[in-house]
Amino acid sequence: GHPWLDWIGSSGAPQIPERDRLMNRVPRGARKILVTTQGNRLPKIVIEAMRRLGNRAIFFIRLHPVIARLRKLNGGKVGPEEEDLMTRRGALLGLESEGPVTEEWLREQGVGHFEMADSCAVPLPALLSEVDHHVTHRSSTATEAAVFGVPTTFIDPAGLSYDPELVSAGVFGYAETADQLLERIDTTPKREWTPGERPKEMVFKDFSMARKALEAIFSRTREGIAAETSGV
Repeated sequence: GHPWLDWIGSSGAPQIPERDRLMNRVPRGARKILVTTQGNRLPKIVIEAMRRLGNRAIFFIRLHPVIARLRKLNGGKVGPEEEDLMTRRGALLGLESEGPVTEEWLREQGVGHFEMADSCAVPLPALLSEVDHHVTHRSSTATEAAVFGVPTTFIDPAGLSYDPELVSAGVFGYAETADQLLERIDTTPKREWTPGERPKEMVFKDFSMARKALEAIFSRTREGIAAETSGV
């Protein structure tokens, strides 16, 4: 099985106040859409879809953990480091809007049914267990979402290369227009996987292998800190 799936569904799973608070904000009958972003402003087709769905959906805007951490260190505001990073990244990737995505910017676009703060704070697996659909430029979060049966719509067709089998199954899809995105959201239900169907890449296999990988990461981190401290 998958450890996060087993944990979330168990009676021993701890309470997550951010998740509970987030779910309490969902209007009755509204679709729950997760939007993952590196931190850049959302593409026009996503903004248009958000406007058109109105109160029929709520959008959870989740920033990349590094960007979320930067904002937290800056008192919840966009600091100069993030502004510079998002502007350069937007220009490099040819994104429509080069600045950082903020609640203020979203409201300026005429979008009202969204949440950002708790969406960034809730552990990702706990959030994926709640949402109906995932929208992203090309984040690998799509693979994690698939484990929970959550379909993903990519705004960049490069995302379809992550897993051809999930594309064939309809779990992964691509939208070039707001109409296509809305159709995907409306017609692609959450999947109920059998144990044999669940995407293999994310299935738990070996604790010892995971431990070795973490030890290697921590070792490299310690070496880097030691080098910086010694001035090497």
